[in-house]
Amino acid sequence: MIVASPDANLSAYNGTTLVYFRSGVPSGLTVIPLTNAAGETIGAVAAPVAAVAETGLSPLTSDYTVPMLGIPTFKKGDDTKLKINFNGAMEGARANVFIEPHKNGKTTEVTMRFHDLKEAPKGMAYILWAVSPDGQFNRLGQIINVKGRNEGEIKSEVAFDDFGLLLTTENLTGTQGTIIKPSGQRVGVIQIVP
Repeated sequence: MIVASPDANLSAYNGTTLVYFRSGVPSGLTVIPLTNAAGETIGAVAAPVAAVAETGLSPLTSDYTVPMLGIPTFKKGDDTKLKINFNGAMEGARANVFIEPHKNGKTTEVTMRFHDLKEAPKGMAYILWAVSPDGQFNRLGQIINVKGRNEGEIKSEVAFDDFGLLLTTENLTGTQGTIIKPSGQRVGVIQIVP
């Protein structure tokens, strides 16, 4: 995306910003702004959260900047395959994500199938989140992996008009299933398969 403005220090824009030219978002790409631009749904930026490393000793800062998938552009009733590349504790694992907006209604079905799943660190789970353009989180499901199990699946529905997907490792110790927003380390990056 290209913006031409007489303001040399422009880092964000809104409806009152003086611009000479602004291109559209290139087809197949998502713009992730430095800050959210008013009037456009182009990315969700959630504030960094302090998290505790798997060792429990050193705090980490996690950035949950998530590109929107452009759900309104997906064909209703058909699934679209996405690929995920992992880092951190999941590096080397593989997964496929299938997105299917329902023909009737405002929900979108999300299915994530893990292959070559890495063993989760003790007391941790892999949790899949949908993130709305305004930074709301919807927990879609979790995988608690044990030794010898290398496949898993999360299947859920999302009511957001558009969303991005985020996979984190979360500490389950003492939470008793009450995790309602991510605080762990981000381990997944979503890409559309050409």
